Amino acid sequence: LRYLAACGPQFVLNLRTAADIGLRFFPERSAKQILLRSHHTLANPKYIYDIWSEDEERMLAMSIRVYCNASSPHVISARHFPNRSSRMVIEKWFRCLCPGFSSQPFTAKEDATLINAVKEAGDTFNWKVIAQLFPSRKLPTLKRRWIEVAKTDDLLK
Repeated sequence: LRYLAACGPQFVLNLRTAADIGLRFFPERSAKQILLRSHHTLANPKYIYDIWSEDEERMLAMSIRVYCNASSPHVISARHFPNRSSRMVIEKWFRCLCPGFSSQPFTAKEDATLINAVKEAGDTFNWKVIAQLFPSRKLPTLKRRWIEVAKTDDLLK
């Protein structure tokens, strides 16, 4: 970054300058890798790191709906958000807006199912197998909920 800052505001990162940076600082990386990383990293000054507006959320939901038959609708939808990285767009969709996943609090029935599934699995359980019992919940959500339930019910002992 010091090198880029020393080059001044007139510095333009393109394939040639990325190759130069690669030779100087990252010999194990190709110019294309450096260029892609610089454009997709969260250090990109063009990106907005603020809360998503309702209009942006609506636009994301509509673009996913429009491109739902594409091989990668999230990547295509990310093109409509020049001030957000593709990672930001994909995470926003899957964490907040995807209708296939529930963000509602766990029910007592779900808690009981989770406890029984972990107990039946024993010491060598696989979270992916347990997650199949909860099609509307994401794996990280299940893991977090298990930790909460296990602490309150003293199941970790």
